[in-house]
Amino acid sequence: MPVVSEDWLDPSAWAHVQVAWGLVRDTDLLRLGRMTRGGAAELFHVSEKEWGEGCSLRGRLEQEVRQGARLVAGLAPSRVMLRTLHSPIQDPVKSAEILPSLLDAALPFPLESCVVAFGESRRAEEGGMTCLAAAIRLEDLQAECRSWESLGLNPDCMVPEALILARATPGVHVWIGSGRSVFVHWTDSGFAACGGAKDTARDGRTLGRFLGAISGAPAPEWAGPGGDDYEEVLEMGLARAGLGLGNIRMNLRADAAAHPGLLHRARRTRRILLTLCAMLTALAAGMPLVLRTVVNVHFEAARTRMAGAYRELTGSASPPGQERLLLERWIDREWGGVRAATERVFAPELRAGMGEVLSVAARLGITVRAWNQDAETFGLTFAADRSLAERFEAEIAGFGWYGDLTEAEAGAWRFLGRREP
Repeated sequence: MPVVSEDWLDPSAWAHVQVAWGLVRDTDLLRLGRMTRGGAAELFHVSEKEWGEGCSLRGRLEQEVRQGARLVAGLAPSRVMLRTLHSPIQDPVKSAEILPSLLDAALPFPLESCVVAFGESRRAEEGGMTCLAAAIRLEDLQAECRSWESLGLNPDCMVPEALILARATPGVHVWIGSGRSVFVHWTDSGFAACGGAKDTARDGRTLGRFLGAISGAPAPEWAGPGGDDYEEVLEMGLARAGLGLGNIRMNLRADAAAHPGLLHRARRTRRILLTLCAMLTALAAGMPLVLRTVVNVHFEAARTRMAGAYRELTGSASPPGQERLLLERWIDREWGGVRAATERVFAPELRAGMGEVLSVAARLGITVRAWNQDAETFGLTFAADRSLAERFEAEIAGFGWYGDLTEAEAGAWRFLGRREP
């Protein structure tokens, strides 16, 4: 029992195409729908005799197939069986484990002789999980492939026509061709039943029995060449499915029966992914060595610059590996006093004090003529009258600065201040 994997249900995720053709056999007619990813759509029909004689449409399709177009053929209800499975188990993972057994019980032939596909499981209103499943006997699938090959066509995917015919609204939907018909019943809960007939009469016996088995069946919606709405045709729906558009994910030509072209693309995709994984693994394994090499290069460049600076300052070379130590010692010995004084003058607390004093002077309109300071005191010479000078002294005392205010000359004052502990 080959079970179609998730990848094969919808190969669009790993085999991207720009053009897809939908293929439908209608007795001695071949109906084709062509769609591009940009949305352009075309419908064609041609007799199998004309197709076999090599019409221009066949040449166009074969050319596009060589360029990567995808062919999607429909599977008639007489070939494939659709079943809605109900599992009493609430857990989706555990429920999926018993789906093959549920499908086996619902089929009239052994499950081991079939290719089967399971749709997405969802919670049922009555509890548990529900899932739509499709099954086709392997010999029937191979017969379908041979039938298409007799026309020089080799479909990439094969999708149940009943799923293509499904509409957004529940009801009975009927597609009427020139020599056969397809009908499907959908309810609010999903798929209910489907069938097909070799007649096209709206009051045909097979369709009548199908409608009679549906309790309170609504009036059918007719589509296809013999229906009321030719826009919603099987061939265009198949082309849309080939582009990965819509919600049709039920390709039954998969695994051992897969198209050779898709098999090649799948193998190529796997090879690319394996190559990328190997490259990433090698990169991750070699990353520490790469980082260590980069760091060593920058470290050696820094050592070279420090050795050069030491040589310029002292006139002698530094022993390898001691460049930084000797350079720091020389700077501390030669410039240590200047650096210490600078650090004290521009210490954060002293810079803050300078701002406080100067802000008071600016607010009082005092013109500062000279300023000098060390780490603990500062001297300020400014022009002001006595009352303004005394006011200045009083206000900076509010910031914690105290000192001696003296009149250096008429209209000029000197303040020697310090920060009170």
